[in-house]
Amino acid sequence: MMKIKILNKLFTISTLALLKRIKTLLATSLTTLFLGLSSLFPYQAFSTTDSESLPIIDTSALVGSTTGALSIGQGAANYAIPITVPPGISGMKPELSINYNSNSGNGLLGVGFGLGGLSAIHRCSKTIAIDGVKGGVNYDDNDRYCLDGQRLIAISGQNGKSGSEYRTEIETFSRVKFTGNHWTAETKSGQTFEYGNTDDSKIEAQGKSIVRLWAVNKITDASNNAINYIYNEDKARGEYILQRINYGNNSVRLTYADRNDTHTSYLAGSKLQQTKRLNNIITYANDNSIRTYDLEYQYYGTPKKSQLTSIQECTNNGRCLPKTKFRWSNKETSFGVNGKQWQANLGGDYNWKNHPTHINGKYSMLIDINGDGLPDRVFDRNPKTDQQGFLSILIQAMALTMANNGKLT
Repeated sequence: MMKIKILNKLFTISTLALLKRIKTLLATSLTTLFLGLSSLFPYQAFSTTDSESLPIIDTSALVGSTTGALSIGQGAANYAIPITVPPGISGMKPELSINYNSNSGNGLLGVGFGLGGLSAIHRCSKTIAIDGVKGGVNYDDNDRYCLDGQRLIAISGQNGKSGSEYRTEIETFSRVKFTGNHWTAETKSGQTFEYGNTDDSKIEAQGKSIVRLWAVNKITDASNNAINYIYNEDKARGEYILQRINYGNNSVRLTYADRNDTHTSYLAGSKLQQTKRLNNIITYANDNSIRTYDLEYQYYGTPKKSQLTSIQECTNNGRCLPKTKFRWSNKETSFGVNGKQWQANLGGDYNWKNHPTHINGKYSMLIDINGDGLPDRVFDRNPKTDQQGFLSILIQAMALTMANNGKLT
């Protein structure tokens, strides 16, 4: 027994010594590993004694970014930022977004940007493909109608008269009807859209009592859950803007600011002005603000145009995601310049009339002469007469710039 106890004691002592040795080796190895990593990654190394050199993390800041999606379609670059709104009853809620299209002009959100998710029916022109003749908008019975830019084809009743029914040119399986002085569209999903059924959604032509555009004022589903749209119209300027969307106990409210780059155009003699610019979008639930989208702009060019520079999404307690910023390439562009010139002789009589164009110079027009897919400026180099006849023309690939009056020079 005594011998066994001694052996057990010796074994215990040996075991403790071994564990102590292992602990020492591990500590040495970890120290060596840390020093090695510190030399490999000096900017990631830290000191427990120099607390002031540590970066301070703002724990109140939100992590993430405002979501957006890029796509390419019909020759244009598109970017869409969906607006997050409180949920509605049975999924009934507005589907708003901030959209960019590289082919769009200076609109409600500056150059290229617009507010998506809105719908309207407006007067549009006759086309040869559909009507057999071409014609503009005249604010009369000869006008045709378009839903969100897509032509409406009358299938029953008289065009533009109460009781007439339509289908979209590209089939969407929606039944569109004109009743009294407003429109309805029944979709295949069971929703019913009303257009121009309130005074503020019936947009009249400036200086006239005739409606030029019927904006969507209400959307209902099969259970009669509704989304209501409220507008503000300036009849003197021919301008209208969306002010508010109500659905259930929730709402979306939009605020605007005056802009320095006001734009004026005309449609059949009636003025269309754009004097406002979208400032922010605020979503509400039970009259409590939930989320805000703040927009910032800059002016560029001569004449100056608005450019959206950032969108920032914030919660009701003031916590915000980092700004989504847009950097613009503000270089002047022109039609493909290659510095070459060609002169060609027509070799005989040619019926080259002096048609009015927006290109300076007589007998001047844009034609792709060399087949490179780019327009070449074709004109009479030394016009001496307005009569038709033999012309020697200069085909010149040169820079064409758009002047303030809309003419190419």
